[in-house]
Amino acid sequence: SWLVSSANWPPTQIFSDGLFQMTNTPWENANLVYLPYCSSDAHMGDTEVELPLFGLQQFRGRRLAREAVKRLVGMKENQEIIFGGTSAGGRGSMVLVDFIHELVHESSTVYGLHDSGAYQDIQPIISGYYPFGSQCHDAYNMFTPPISSQCSELHGPDSLYKCVCGEYMLPHVMTPSQVIIHQYDSYQLSQNIGHDPKDWTYDECMYAEDPYRLGMSTTVEAIWEKEKHVVFAPACYEHGILTWGDFQNVKVDGISAQDQLISWLEDNVRLRAVSYCEGVNCQPTCPQIEMGPYSWCIDKKLTKQADKKQELIREPKPKFEM
Repeated sequence: SWLVSSANWPPTQIFSDGLFQMTNTPWENANLVYLPYCSSDAHMGDTEVELPLFGLQQFRGRRLAREAVKRLVGMKENQEIIFGGTSAGGRGSMVLVDFIHELVHESSTVYGLHDSGAYQDIQPIISGYYPFGSQCHDAYNMFTPPISSQCSELHGPDSLYKCVCGEYMLPHVMTPSQVIIHQYDSYQLSQNIGHDPKDWTYDECMYAEDPYRLGMSTTVEAIWEKEKHVVFAPACYEHGILTWGDFQNVKVDGISAQDQLISWLEDNVRLRAVSYCEGVNCQPTCPQIEMGPYSWCIDKKLTKQADKKQELIREPKPKFEM
């Protein structure tokens, strides 16, 4: 079974790209730990739940993640720790990172790195699909993760589920973080629409632009306004780059996710890397995808939206506060 199981994982796995290939940087020789995803809870749970058809299940992703930090870092002094993840791991890291500080020595510094977890709380086009907003609501009720004070104070006890949903949580992560957002996130769009851009209709393409990309852009700007964070937001149809070469190869105005991360960590300089080109995969450095007759649907309405988004650009601010 795939549920709460590592039975289908190979006995060994080799990574040689992305974060695992940060050559010629100050982090080239950093210790790297990869925690495989087998808990089926976006690393948020530490509970047992009785599920119809599946019986009693142990959702312990939160314990696994925290125990890895405790055992491998623990009370060693003066450590620099990047705690992050991709996709489900990115959702888990944004929820848990504010509680990692309590596991390490007070002299250590914790940063977040959250990739591809900025799901939008919008209705899908495809009928019968489980909306991401509903998934967040049910995940919160099932896994009861800890919620950091800034997000909980904002949304209150009746809407705490929003704090496990990237659209709402990412701007309110309290730990300084790099957030990677693909403005045409291929996972959510493929789930909400039902197929890839080559098969989009005009209406489906318009949905990808508004409400989807417009919502992603709003999330991007809300994160960037927090001076302790940086956000890397290419206009690619992609999902998850931390363990792939696209961590170095996809660039916005000549800046890769790795470039931004190193500049921020080592020099306290926030390099802005947000794409404003028009249309899915419009950036030259995006991985190529197969296109169809309605993969692009730019019209006057979208041009006006792009102009509005341009107005949201803030001048880069060279320092962030801890």
